[in-house]
Amino acid sequence: PSRVTITVRGSREELGTLQANEIAVLVDLAGLGPGQYKLPLHVDTPAAVDVSKVVPETVEVRIR
Repeated sequence: PSRVTITVRGSREELGTLQANEIAVLVDLAGLGPGQYKLPLHVDTPAAVDVSKVVPETVEVRIR
């Protein structure tokens, strides 16, 4: 997908200063060979922010 929707939780102060560039969405391809995979998305956020929902939760990846 070209877009991922993330719902986060945290203190009012932390969320009030949270910037989009402080959140990273990653797919771990380490150790995978050629093929098609359905992989989970990993979300990195500041320590005081919790991820409560990610849509979609997985992505399809093809490695050639």
